[in-house]
Amino acid sequence: ILDDDNTILLANTYKKMRDRVIMPKFKYTLPPKPINIDYDNITADILKNLLLNNYNVVPSLVKSLDIPPEIAEAIDFLCKLNNKRVLELTSYEYECITVKLKELLKSALEKPTPCIVYKDSIMIGFYSFTPIQFYESNYNIEYLSSLNETIEKYFSESFKSLLISKKIQSVTNEVEKLKKSVEMIDRNLTELKNKKENLENALKVLNELYIDLESIHECVRNRVKNSKWEDIKKCSDFIINLSPDKGLYKVGIKNIEIELDVRKTFVENYYTLQKSIADLDKSIKRALEEKKNIEIKINELNRMIQNEIKEMELKLSKKIEWYEKFHWMISSKGFLIIGGRDASQNIKLIRRYLEPHDIVFHADIHGASVIIVKTNKKEIDEETLKEAAVFAASYSKAWKIGLASINVYWVYGSQVSLKPPSGEYLPKGSFMIYGRKNYINNVELKLAIGVEAKNIDDTKAIIRVFAGPEDLVKEKAIAYMVLIPGNENPETISKMFLENIRNNLKNIIVTINPKDVEVKIPGRSKVIKLVVKQIIHGVERDAKSI
Repeated sequence: ILDDDNTILLANTYKKMRDRVIMPKFKYTLPPKPINIDYDNITADILKNLLLNNYNVVPSLVKSLDIPPEIAEAIDFLCKLNNKRVLELTSYEYECITVKLKELLKSALEKPTPCIVYKDSIMIGFYSFTPIQFYESNYNIEYLSSLNETIEKYFSESFKSLLISKKIQSVTNEVEKLKKSVEMIDRNLTELKNKKENLENALKVLNELYIDLESIHECVRNRVKNSKWEDIKKCSDFIINLSPDKGLYKVGIKNIEIELDVRKTFVENYYTLQKSIADLDKSIKRALEEKKNIEIKINELNRMIQNEIKEMELKLSKKIEWYEKFHWMISSKGFLIIGGRDASQNIKLIRRYLEPHDIVFHADIHGASVIIVKTNKKEIDEETLKEAAVFAASYSKAWKIGLASINVYWVYGSQVSLKPPSGEYLPKGSFMIYGRKNYINNVELKLAIGVEAKNIDDTKAIIRVFAGPEDLVKEKAIAYMVLIPGNENPETISKMFLENIRNNLKNIIVTINPKDVEVKIPGRSKVIKLVVKQIIHGVERDAKSI
């Protein structure tokens, strides 16, 4: 995917090659002109002369024949070559490569089977043919109706994943740090619990053999007083280790080692052991509490991530129709009505979209939107004419100068021309109307702007901001406001509108940019009504007027 300057935005694979780079922010350049190969009539002998002997099969096929890597990989798979060196190919294998090359190219060009390949539910590429090399259990192939649809889905999903990952990156990094903290706490807890268990076992032995061990300890203390550490082991065969420099010794009983301090009485050693166990208990509780708090924080951040993902998916699921770059509405009878946002769009509408049987509306004032009713050669009803007239009146200079009403006229598309009469000049942004104008007088300048939401579920929604007469908008909108010419600027009104409906329509409002509302507002205005419909479990309830 490139921008207008041929700078790469996104690609299915990124590479740095000798003659060009396929990476974001680099200019896209076409690959070197391939050699002229007649793929239909290629033979094994021709193939032998073309393939690069010092390469493996797949890269040699790509470089020598200028074919996509996916086809080269499919050939390698079908001929069971295991990407061996070209020098090791047999005559039979050259024949196989030749046959499969022709078959795959013909299939891709004449009978394409566009598809997307997933590995462990993650997209890894799109193809115009069935890539048989991916027929394995952890791969899944999704077939689509056209290559354009395949490419669009692949890149839109890739782009969506990229945007979402960028959006949640900082929070995800924070979650990973917290998870590492939990892992450290778990390791510390294991050490603390093991230490506590050892001390509890030691205390159990002390309780069981209290008198005997007390006697041994008194013997040890007496010998130490006489500076005879070397004689300590004579006090008991249970004494297994001495640390004179620390004043400590160990006894080993029932596979339990107990460390005692000769500077303390046996009772003092006993209580020291109890205190150590109590201290370990406190440390374990503190660690568990810290772990619990971190896990709560992780859960909060994960919820935040899921909300961010849901927001992004809702925003990216918005389907934008071609006419949404203009002023637009769908009449009560289903006719598309479009209008220019400025003089250049007016001319664009006339030049590209106006047909002879369409109806063109214009306010009877210099400086107004060209409003076109797309008739599709059907007869237009009076209600649609009135609705289009309100649209034309609202998007005109009459709104900006604060008029309450204005006359509007309409003509057929066949009466409109961008060519001036012979010998005359037509100013930029102007057009000619020939024949009779049909007037609708005193059209009130009052416009409703609403939010329309269709097919709302957990993953997809069609959400649009639209404008039109109040009676039309209130039937389709889940929230709307009614405007007349006034003194508030469009930006302020847009923010106020979204803020007022945020509480009831939170999941929908995140998909609406304030600019989406702002561009619908004809100019400085006054809000005379704001209505929000309560939506409970997908069902509209009584509206709340503000």
